[in-house]
Amino acid sequence: METLARRLGFGNAMTPQFATFVKRVTKLESPRFLTRQTISNVIVGLEKWLEYKKKHDATQNVNQTCRKNTVKRALISHEIKN
Repeated sequence: METLARRLGFGNAMTPQFATFVKRVTKLESPRFLTRQTISNVIVGLEKWLEYKKKHDATQNVNQTCRKNTVKRALISHEIKN
């Protein structure tokens, strides 16, 4: 859980941001009240979020590449006309 939290930018599992995530997933006021079951829920939530971020970042990279290629084609087309 700590490793996943760090990979998502929480720093460690005791930051206020992580506590907010735990509260949203488990409805518990603090990570110190986590049980085995709620820890499992938090881990699943972190894994899903990490998967979402990877897909989102990949899509963003594809979109940036497409934009760059479109600009290059436009510049080449403009140079050919002139």
